[in-house]
Amino acid sequence: MAVEDENQQRVGANIKAAREALDWSQEAAAAEAGMHPTALSMIETGARAPKLDTLIRLAFALSVEPGTFFSGVKRPEGARPRHGAD
Repeated sequence: MAVEDENQQRVGANIKAAREALDWSQEAAAAEAGMHPTALSMIETGARAPKLDTLIRLAFALSVEPGTFFSGVKRPEGARPRHGAD
């Protein structure tokens, strides 16, 4: 599996974890974020990559920082570390 696909699944899993921490259904979280529950399901399973504005709306709906969703993602192939890192 490509790193990009793994990262998409990781972001989805992090969104799901934030939702479940609130004990919310997909329907409730989707309503709070102003999106369709099917779209949220696809994001959580990694079947769809969310747009930036969707990530921000979900973060506010779930009361987390948007960066929370990127916990555990891997560096994509070809992405070089910034100078002095790694």
